[in-house]
Amino acid sequence: MSDLTTNEAATQLETSVSTVRRWLEAGYFPSAWRVPGGHWRIPTADVETFRARYRESKALISVYSAQAAQESE
Repeated sequence: MSDLTTNEAATQLETSVSTVRRWLEAGYFPSAWRVPGGHWRIPTADVETFRARYRESKALISVYSAQAAQESE
């Protein structure tokens, strides 16, 4: 597997480059590294792991939101 640029990761994750940079600074991609010029490289495996966890959390939020809406009726 190859390493992705922040732009490539943003495209795969369907988000902005600035969001990917925030996630990098927060440590969401533990194997990411910087090239000598300071640009980030993110292993594809990190992006795939993050995507799976992100989808799970979005699904849980949807379930909890639907339950809360039903309870408030």
